[in-house]
Amino acid sequence: MRRSLLILAMFFFAVLSTEARADDDRALAFIAHMVRGIQATAMECPEAVLDELSGGQVRAVCAEFDGDFTLFRKRWTLRLLLNASLETESETSPQPQALARTEWQSNADVHERVYSVGDTLVAVRFVGGELLLAYRSDIDVERLV
Repeated sequence: MRRSLLILAMFFFAVLSTEARADDDRALAFIAHMVRGIQATAMECPEAVLDELSGGQVRAVCAEFDGDFTLFRKRWTLRLLLNASLETESETSPQPQALARTEWQSNADVHERVYSVGDTLVAVRFVGGELLLAYRSDIDVERLV
């Protein structure tokens, strides 16, 4: 998977705090819900992908999606709309709400977008059916977007 300046800018700084770990749990819940919701299959991230992500400071989930970017984007958008139509986050809500921080950025067959889930940034990268969903909460969201 190719590097993106936007993704790399997100993941430059230091160690997660205790509060950041709680935010990471919310980001992971969002990711898990979205992967299931778009009918993708979670998989172990390749070692090369993990090595690319700031020496372990960034958490990542990889998945495979059976379809092209058009189908992926349609399912992703529908899942986000469904989530937004539910009540605000609570114990009965299935997942934290996400806010798009960028538009979809495309470079050849690489498509990326950044969301915030609470105070955590979640980067979504789609490349030919492979998904990389990376997150890190110890960054000032407003400073980067």
